[in-house]
Amino acid sequence: MMVAASGSRSLEQSGDYVDSFGYVQDILGGLHVMVGVSYDIAGVREDAQVQVRSVIIIFVVLQGFVRATGFYEKKKKEAVYQLADYYTLFYFKYIRNNYGKDEHYWVNATENPTRRTWSGHAFEQVCMDHISQIKYKLQIGGVLSKEYAWSISADEEKGITGAQIDLLIDRRDHVVSICEMKYSVNKFGIDKGYDEDLRNKIDSFVNATDCKKTVQLVMVTTYGLKPSKYNSLVNAEVKLDDLFYPV
Repeated sequence: MMVAASGSRSLEQSGDYVDSFGYVQDILGGLHVMVGVSYDIAGVREDAQVQVRSVIIIFVVLQGFVRATGFYEKKKKEAVYQLADYYTLFYFKYIRNNYGKDEHYWVNATENPTRRTWSGHAFEQVCMDHISQIKYKLQIGGVLSKEYAWSISADEEKGITGAQIDLLIDRRDHVVSICEMKYSVNKFGIDKGYDEDLRNKIDSFVNATDCKKTVQLVMVTTYGLKPSKYNSLVNAEVKLDDLFYPV
């Protein structure tokens, strides 16, 4: 669940991608319900609201509710914001709109698309919280690196297909690791369609950024990959168990 910062290049507007401050306000509204935190900028004069909004975003980042990730090859102030607090993510998906409706909702929603979506988001958060372990598994724990997000919007006139990367590791050894994080209850399978998506993502990144470094694809999954002729694109694998290796 990520949002683009105001003034930065927007991520693809689909699903959970929304205006950044409106999203932060939603988080604060949820916190008010859960723990009594409240903030309202209605009384702040209009010329000061931009600064106040910046302070609010900094507040939720410092408190650990939101994670700020820089855009690849963009200014420091341009970032994407991702809900990073596990309970808050769970609250928005399962409690806020279902409280009092079905006391067995969590059990009954086992095969519900909403639960699968939440599981995917939660797995991404676990991955983002264990980047050190991902780098250790890739044997680059001693290599200077920085983590970024990247995206580009589709433009039919220019022949550009939209693409989004939630985590890429820009390494000092002149390699960029593009990390695809996929939750699955079994081993994850790469089919023809997903293979095409991955190739488009890599090509879009290289062409749009004029990247001269070696680009490697890393699949981060729960239980690894199913054998497939399409796995040749993958340079390295990281499994859920690897994320909890002490480093």
